[in-house]
Amino acid sequence: MTIQLKKSLIGVAVAAACLVAPQAQAQSFAVQVNGIQCNDNAACDSDSTPNQITWLASVAGLSLTLISSLTNTPGGPAFSALDMAWLINNASASGAPIGVQFLASATGFTFPANGAASVLNNQLNGNFVGSLTVSGQSWVNASNALFGMSGVSAGPQGLNSNTSIAFISQTPYSITQELDFSVGPTTFTSGDFASTVVPEPAPLALIGIALAGLAFARRREKNSL
Repeated sequence: MTIQLKKSLIGVAVAAACLVAPQAQAQSFAVQVNGIQCNDNAACDSDSTPNQITWLASVAGLSLTLISSLTNTPGGPAFSALDMAWLINNASASGAPIGVQFLASATGFTFPANGAASVLNNQLNGNFVGSLTVSGQSWVNASNALFGMSGVSAGPQGLNSNTSIAFISQTPYSITQELDFSVGPTTFTSGDFASTVVPEPAPLALIGIALAGLAFARRREKNSL
């Protein structure tokens, strides 16, 4: 799935969440770059759309852009999501790698329902030219804490990888994402980190559909022989 398509799907979910429960309960959404925080719709946020943050920043000579951080809090009707995309450019021709940390967090998720068997899925995709290391991790925090970096987590993951972990939903909860970069000289990188929480049967249903499709393709192949 492309980053643009993924963001379109999450954008639809954001709009749906606003229509279903625009002010159901107090929710918070914010991002951080190396410890400096930007809240949704604050002056640092160049995107006035609720539940979307775009932030241009500069750290130690790096040109940084959180292209957009999206959330569909309080979640539903099919999933709860937090998504963070980035652009980083180090134009320096020499020097030591520069460390950058991006955080995104949203509170007030109520889907899947309290007590439901659920799965946290993470996709960390991106590309770079130059020298780069990236590590990502997400947490589902049953205390509903903004930047709550404890609770359910599939652990750290590298670039172009997927992780998942099953758990029992305790609502309301928060989702927090962390991205840690080490950016070498003359390096450009872009990418996307998506975390979604879905009811546990959903992945099994997708597997079933995939297996059914594979079986159908095999039958067509046999019939053509």
